[in-house]
Amino acid sequence: MTEKKRILLWLSTAALCGAALFVWIGFLFPDPVYLERNRAFGSAVLWAFRIGIPVLAGAAVLVVRRVRAGKLPADRPLLALSVAALLGLLLYPVADSRYHDVMSRRRKHGDMHAFLQLAPRPVGTDSSASGPRVFCLGGSTTEFGDTRDRDWPSRVRERLAKVPGLENVSVINCGRQWYTTLHILILYETQLKPLRPDVIVVMETINDLLVNADFSYFSGGPFRSDYGHFFGPLAGRVLHRNLPAAVLGDLRRLWYLKKRGIVETDSFPGAVSFRNNLESLIDLAEKNGTRVALMTQPYLFHEDMTPAEEKALYMVRMEAVGPDRQWSAATAARGFRRYREALIGVAESKGVPWLDLEAAVPKTLEYFKDDVHYRDPAYDLVADAVAGFLAKQDLKGR
Repeated sequence: MTEKKRILLWLSTAALCGAALFVWIGFLFPDPVYLERNRAFGSAVLWAFRIGIPVLAGAAVLVVRRVRAGKLPADRPLLALSVAALLGLLLYPVADSRYHDVMSRRRKHGDMHAFLQLAPRPVGTDSSASGPRVFCLGGSTTEFGDTRDRDWPSRVRERLAKVPGLENVSVINCGRQWYTTLHILILYETQLKPLRPDVIVVMETINDLLVNADFSYFSGGPFRSDYGHFFGPLAGRVLHRNLPAAVLGDLRRLWYLKKRGIVETDSFPGAVSFRNNLESLIDLAEKNGTRVALMTQPYLFHEDMTPAEEKALYMVRMEAVGPDRQWSAATAARGFRRYREALIGVAESKGVPWLDLEAAVPKTLEYFKDDVHYRDPAYDLVADAVAGFLAKQDLKGR
């Protein structure tokens, strides 16, 4: 081997090792949002690159040394690369077919709904019940139960059943994760109105608030007052790309996260839609002889949050986040206050009763496991407050 070729070979080897080192270092800084949502897959890919890149780089250097020493014909590595490339081409159609099959099955999943995104919970009513029927509407904080799967509406029913005259009361959980007031409005008009409930209780803020983060991974464009920009749980299905684009997108989020800009704002245009949706719901329900009661939503945000409390925040860290921006905790707290004011304003202008449920749950990690979702001790506090509130109302709306 001539001196010129030897120098070129060493320069090529150094460039290869430098490139491998550069890429390897990049995989030390992945996107924590991606890893939180794709823990098993993301971690597997991440460690495959962290381990695989040094192994492949070392193997490449060894091959170069053997070629240089004349122990390995130069055409052998080229043949191996050609075989690997051909194998990749043969496997690609299989992987692509599998990818689109998974996406197709997700789109056809029984939980999906063309207009509500997620299909509502089955509304079961006891046909033999002779007492008033209370329907509880909201998001996941209404739908979900504690570690024993006991939700707060069922606890409210137990408490109201001990009140004279309400022994046969029915309290029905119609809450659904991701649901905004627009979902609730559609749900009432299409499914609940024919059932003519005596009272509907509405408690929802967080999902409407997150619609304002129109830069997030769940949004398809700038804010729209009809929430048409926000794909929510359908984002991964509606916005999915072809396999190469999806793979490159995953790799970009696993390789060298650029620090996101922190959004500090007190502008929440969705508060107008929130108010309009609640007013429309009240008008429709009252025309059908149904009483409406509103409740503020409990949340963890407060001044002087501890590091542990800030670390527990999930929705503001995972859902009010996009590729280059994210809300601060202070922005989310300001948003909650704005929506609280809007809800109280609707209640007072429409003359409907409202409960300050937020005040009933202390803002500590004893009662919250994240921004708004409860730990077990909070369920009894919520049930006590709601049952006491409803016991003072005229539950017979008709």
